[in-house]
Amino acid sequence: ALTTRGWNGYGENEYRAFRYLTEKKRLIVEDLTPEFLGSKSFHLICSPSRCGEMIQQILDRRAAAGFGDSNEKKPIMIWEPVPDLCTPEELANTLKTMKYVDVISPNHEELAALFGENHTAGINRALIEKHAQRLLAEGIGPKTQAPW
Repeated sequence: ALTTRGWNGYGENEYRAFRYLTEKKRLIVEDLTPEFLGSKSFHLICSPSRCGEMIQQILDRRAAAGFGDSNEKKPIMIWEPVPDLCTPEELANTLKTMKYVDVISPNHEELAALFGENHTAGINRALIEKHAQRLLAEGIGPKTQAPW
């Protein structure tokens, strides 16, 4: 398989389950074929530090391949932080990495965990909005002073 395959199961009362269907494969930028390197978007599931490194490597490879990424043609970078690193200790790294991405997609539990909180009685919309506003206040995306 080119990538790791997984199964997500959902049920009543917010029941969720996950299992790997194939062996876990750590993808690196060098795994991208020329065709995939030209993608319009990239979805990265990794740590904050790895996310920033991979985005820079992808953009460097695209430049070397002649993709000529102007601001209008730059690929959309979607980052899904790994749940284990959605902790208050990683909040500063998460905020720094948000400058590299166009979309950050933690679920409600991961978002709360970044701020040392949790959803004890179901989904707390006010808590989600409070944390989302804190992320937005820091700025998301390359136009918020990413290094390129």
